[in-house]
Amino acid sequence: MYNRLCSLENLELAFQRARKRKTLKWYVIEFEKNLKDNLMQLQQELRSFDYIPFPLKTFIVRDPKTRKISKSHFRDRVVHHALCNIIEPIFEKGFIYSYSKGKSGLAATNRYHIGIALETYKTFHTKIDVDFVESAKSLEKKGELFYYPIGRLFIGKLITFIDRKEFKDIYDISRMISKLDLEVFKGNRNVAKLIDDAIKAIKNEDIVPLYKKAFRNVDLKFKSLKESEIEIFVQKLIRDLRILKNKIS
Repeated sequence: MYNRLCSLENLELAFQRARKRKTLKWYVIEFEKNLKDNLMQLQQELRSFDYIPFPLKTFIVRDPKTRKISKSHFRDRVVHHALCNIIEPIFEKGFIYSYSKGKSGLAATNRYHIGIALETYKTFHTKIDVDFVESAKSLEKKGELFYYPIGRLFIGKLITFIDRKEFKDIYDISRMISKLDLEVFKGNRNVAKLIDDAIKAIKNEDIVPLYKKAFRNVDLKFKSLKESEIEIFVQKLIRDLRILKNKIS
């Protein structure tokens, strides 16, 4: 496998993928001037285990969210693509489908309301970012589908909204309520108190600015919900949470 990684054929393919949509960049033009020599030099370093990546170039972008970006040297990006050429076919079946090649983060968000299913031996619980990974009980379960229990996700969303006050959390809560198995929470005072705390947090928060911020940044899955409908949405959510609390108390 390592010999395939170091082959000139693989490195040439890696170069073509690394230069895609960057053909006019000065660093691509410079590398391409002596393409054969540069690829052979990379091959020699990889085969002799002398390859050392250049330091990352770090800079800040604001689009509109402020982010710190670390950029690899073009030569190192060729190596990255060379590695991906070899391992991608092996690991692709274990990737989250919505985030696989040709699928956007928005597509994944639209697919996911209750839980994410993986064709792998691990279960990822996420909305857009991976919050945590739960290992399967046994590696024999590799290939089975795992779902995040909606009750646990619901509790997590209540806690998350109380803590960070983001609109996407109460939007998710509103969609989950009708799907909950009430027997799971029956007589649980902690859950009832948590629902109470969430209701207070919702009532004490100005939801419209949260909606505007979320809509502007990332969560377009609630684009059908208009700003003029937020007050009605909040009133219904509070009412549904109160009914839920009464049913499990």
